[in-house]
Amino acid sequence: MWGSTWILLPIAVFLIYKATTDSVILNSEWYLNTLLAPVKRIKKLLGRNQKGRKDVLVIDRKK
Repeated sequence: MWGSTWILLPIAVFLIYKATTDSVILNSEWYLNTLLAPVKRIKKLLGRNQKGRKDVLVIDRKK
């Protein structure tokens, strides 16, 4: 019955400490930059590989 209290108490203390010291952990921009950084790197890598490629359109006129 008291298990949830013991689990959530350290999390609450941590969040209160971070809120009082104006930490970056409560900044939404930090989360967006951290989560989107790998996506940006992957797009950058894929963009480099696809620059030299050209699309070819094949038209079949046998109809």
